[in-house]
Amino acid sequence: MKNSWDKFGVRRSEWLESVYQGIVVLIGAAKLGADGISYTDFTNRITALHFEPHSTMLDQLLDDISSHEVAANRPMLSVLVRHKEGDLRPGGGFYIAGVRLGRKNPTEGNEDFWIRELTAAQAFWVT
Repeated sequence: MKNSWDKFGVRRSEWLESVYQGIVVLIGAAKLGADGISYTDFTNRITALHFEPHSTMLDQLLDDISSHEVAANRPMLSVLVRHKEGDLRPGGGFYIAGVRLGRKNPTEGNEDFWIRELTAAQAFWVT
């Protein structure tokens, strides 16, 4: 299986810097008690690489951030990245990752999981 940076043909250092920048942005939003940040606003804050909102590359970045956080026994920070309009929720990849990472029971409703994970992220990072 390819690493994320190999998958998209970017340098490892740039990819890892993007993951780091994303974590910092999302921790900042969680500490403020924000309900979320739009995909567009999130991508505008990542400077190590260019990400298009709603792209496969962005999906992978958010998945890597969530995987990192869950491995550290913390909530999925990607819960904070959401649609700017419409349902104002994370995209479908968030819920799939939640199941894969053991944070979401496959029978649990997406709305319940979203609220639970958002509350957990805010509670963890608010000091």
